[in-house]
Amino acid sequence: MYRAADLSSQFSFSFLEDIVPLRRGPIRTSRLMWRIVRVLTYSLLLICPACHHGHMFRSRFRMNVRCPVCGIVFERSAGEFSGGMAINTIATSSVAVAGAALAFFTDVPVWTLIAVLTVISTAFAIWFYRHARALWAGILFLTGSMREE
Repeated sequence: MYRAADLSSQFSFSFLEDIVPLRRGPIRTSRLMWRIVRVLTYSLLLICPACHHGHMFRSRFRMNVRCPVCGIVFERSAGEFSGGMAINTIATSSVAVAGAALAFFTDVPVWTLIAVLTVISTAFAIWFYRHARALWAGILFLTGSMREE
């Protein structure tokens, strides 16, 4: 049988210790989790995860290369947006599957449901594009891959 101390040593966030030097124990874990939630929330709000002031996008589909306030690089290379695309694909698929579940609980004709789900899924994917890319930038920031140069 494992004790709580044994489990906390097996499942740690040691990869983040370089970024967030915190004390050991439950206080360290709660501060780290609070930091993760805060960074991801700022990212979903399209605000720089580093300084919490700069905007990540300059237009609907154009991400700033750097934060206009702190200068951190949001996208270091051209292929880094693929993580954001994966997040967007998963979120859009979840919306489509939730909508398809309506086929089992309603008497809506199948072709009408397919047409409506196609429109809703497409609109959601376009709307969520910026948030997915910003969320991926926040994940890169948390792992230390995104830093000022």
